[in-house]
Amino acid sequence: MKSHHHTKRRQFSVLRQTCKLWKDIGETLKGRQAPLTFSVDSLTDWLTYDDLLFEVQEGKAESLRFLLARNDPRAHPSAQDNYAIIWAARRGHSETVGLLLSDSRVDPSARANEAIRYAAKKGHSETVWLLLSDSRVDPSAQANEAIRCSAIKGRAETVRLLLSDSRVDPSAQANAAIRFAAYKIHSETVRLLLSDPRVVHSTK
Repeated sequence: MKSHHHTKRRQFSVLRQTCKLWKDIGETLKGRQAPLTFSVDSLTDWLTYDDLLFEVQEGKAESLRFLLARNDPRAHPSAQDNYAIIWAARRGHSETVGLLLSDSRVDPSARANEAIRYAAKKGHSETVWLLLSDSRVDPSAQANEAIRCSAIKGRAETVRLLLSDSRVDPSAQANAAIRFAAYKIHSETVRLLLSDPRVVHSTK
């Protein structure tokens, strides 16, 4: 099985290089010769979702961009309940997340907004910022888990980003965010939370 996947990945690498070469040739000949048309259809007959997921996991932006542009249902970016963007968000692969967000087939709010919940918990602030920019994403999902978990971990920058979104309630679950941040002595996170009037008012 591993040998099979390795062979497919090598084939895809060759395909990427070939497509780039064709593009360069086409640009060189543009306006000087008759139109030069190439087709990659015969080279992508073997594409599957595993190929797209591999490029996501390896952080291969150009390869992923190529696959998304193919719009091939066999390599659908929302397969397995949008696992690709959730995986990328969890690891903080912001460029990959950005590419997937640009594809209308991808739903970043899948699995109860798991993408932003994971990104916040891990402190991937750039990824959190990207996800917050998509109106489909709800950062208050699962009883404001994103800010609660990022506060507990002391992810100050992530907490700051989440506080900037009016949908987020930092006082959720009896002020769990500030209580645990204080317990863990995350002073910067505590300072940020105290600057939010909702936290101050609810602790009085």
